[in-house]
Amino acid sequence: MKSVLPTALTLLLVATSSLFAQRKNWESRASAAILQYARTITAKESRDAVDDGSGKRSLYEEGMRFFYSDLDGDGDPDAAASFFTEGLGSGSGLGHTVICLNEKRGPSIVLHLYDGDLSDMLRGAGVREIGNSRSGVRLDSVNGSRLRFITYDYHPDDGMCCPSIQGEVEFVYADRRLGFSRVLVLARRREEGAPVQN
Repeated sequence: MKSVLPTALTLLLVATSSLFAQRKNWESRASAAILQYARTITAKESRDAVDDGSGKRSLYEEGMRFFYSDLDGDGDPDAAASFFTEGLGSGSGLGHTVICLNEKRGPSIVLHLYDGDLSDMLRGAGVREIGNSRSGVRLDSVNGSRLRFITYDYHPDDGMCCPSIQGEVEFVYADRRLGFSRVLVLARRREEGAPVQN
């Protein structure tokens, strides 16, 4: 009996470390796929911006945020990410949210939304916390198929760099779409000197 217990524990540790290694491998592959996709989108936006005279775009790679969760309920980890393309002037840029599923052929980008798309979905659902064309959202966390976003909007006294009105909303991923779920925290003006959540 004494020799069975150490063998069982060893097998459990080997199996656990193998699963951990597989998950880390998946996360690396998904992150690489999303980064390549973001670079491709940025190059396209940059070409379009040069053509229309609004200037070159660049990807803010240091600000990319990756989240791993089973978004589609199949038992495998998936990925969600947010990133910004800069170059619109005054420190502003375009925000993006991307969903990458763990499919048999490898990481697959199945959904890409601009922050404006998400803001439009919120306004369409009657969420008045998103009030004007300068407002937006930023992916903050993922739990299963639920994605939590920080909303931001500008007070008339705010500069383009520093929105002071923030709230929290939740979207749910299903069937390769995001749908608005609920408001988690009503939008409110940040106290003077409080840090901005980016």
